[in-house]
Amino acid sequence: MAPGSSRAVSARDFCELNSFYGAQIDARDRGDSEAWLRIFEPDALFATNVFDDSSARRIDDFAPAVRAVDQKFADSGIQRRHALSNFIVRDNGDGTVSVTHYGMLVATSNEGDTQLHSTSVVHDVLRRTRDGWRVVSREITRDDLAQLRHA
Repeated sequence: MAPGSSRAVSARDFCELNSFYGAQIDARDRGDSEAWLRIFEPDALFATNVFDDSSARRIDDFAPAVRAVDQKFADSGIQRRHALSNFIVRDNGDGTVSVTHYGMLVATSNEGDTQLHSTSVVHDVLRRTRDGWRVVSREITRDDLAQLRHA
């Protein structure tokens, strides 16, 4: 395969990756920061405009912000539900796969008000280890105008 080219992953890998992402969003919806953070390689790069407009940094630099967001939602009694769609999965030919998908977060307040909280595009590079898939790098671009209204 030529450098820079990619190909479709096997059906087995695609199914494994769908399970991987299902478990990941379950952890986010339950506010289990630590389970979510464990999907990343220790030196994984993470870039997002959710917390700030920073360039890529190590996941450990973002861990406190992830924990704080989870705590804020829990303290406010907000229930989260993530929905991921439109997966594009490619084998990079170097032992990694690239996954791009769209995400939506719907939030329900403790008063029962439900609304779209955010939408985003996620670009991941993952590597299979003997313990399962691990994220090597993640870029999340929040591209919505929706904001959760607070009283």
